[in-house]
Amino acid sequence: GELNSVLECCTSILINGLEKEITSEEIMKINLAYVEYSKMGYVTEAFAYRSFNYEPSEYENVESNLVFVGLMALENPLVEDVNEEISSLVSSGVLPIIFTEDNKTVAEVIGRKIGLITQENQISSVEDIQGLTDEKLLEVVSRTRIYSKITPEFKNKIITLYKESNYDFAVEGEVLSDISLVSLAELGIIKTDFSMLLKKVGDVYTTKSSIKTFFALKDTNKTVKAAISRGLIMYTTVVLMQIMLFSLYKLNSKDYDIEYLFILFTNLILLTPTILMNMIYGRSEGNSKKLILRSTLLILIPLVGSY
Repeated sequence: GELNSVLECCTSILINGLEKEITSEEIMKINLAYVEYSKMGYVTEAFAYRSFNYEPSEYENVESNLVFVGLMALENPLVEDVNEEISSLVSSGVLPIIFTEDNKTVAEVIGRKIGLITQENQISSVEDIQGLTDEKLLEVVSRTRIYSKITPEFKNKIITLYKESNYDFAVEGEVLSDISLVSLAELGIIKTDFSMLLKKVGDVYTTKSSIKTFFALKDTNKTVKAAISRGLIMYTTVVLMQIMLFSLYKLNSKDYDIEYLFILFTNLILLTPTILMNMIYGRSEGNSKKLILRSTLLILIPLVGSY
């Protein structure tokens, strides 16, 4: 487990295969090794054991009087392309905020590697924000980019603060404790393979990078807006052409009345399939065949509609 919680339960240490009472000097050496591993960005796990020459009772505290064995340093690899993704978010005017279970030292190393932070005070832990007034908390939150070992209670408080400050923000959730955070967000992105409850709470579900999903949504939004724009332009163009044809006809026939509402209604039915085709398949630019087809439709439809 985590070093401090393991050391609190240890009264002995294993050195060269022999158990001996753990001293403050040895604890200091262990902590120094822990700090060095953290500075390298490693995740550490502490190990201890306890031997019994009898069968412990069900209510006995077996996690006491442990023998400390050592630390294991685990590599903490970055997610692929995370640097480019963070850079893309910042370039788009989106500020990434990370909640991590790593300690502050490891969080700082990772934060600098991905280009998210440049100063140590851009990382905050529970100790940094506990007991602060709302005004002071707002100051800390405004400069923090990475939160280290933040409890669910403070996560909710921070997210609520963003909401009360009228920020538009998205939240990625992976575990059940993230439900309240996702529900508070303008956009809740669920990244999980197993929780049906989380899938229902979120607005978007993905098994891949939530940042890639975010950009995919932005691209889809642009595509949909462009399609709607093409549909409106086509409808407006056809209706205006018909009105011009009817107006020219009226100049030659004084007794002819133009029923503009009938024109609008007829074209709504007549043009709907063509507009949908143009919205869906009209994205390719520079395709001569499609250009000729669209131009022909724009000429023929007003004539058929006018007839």
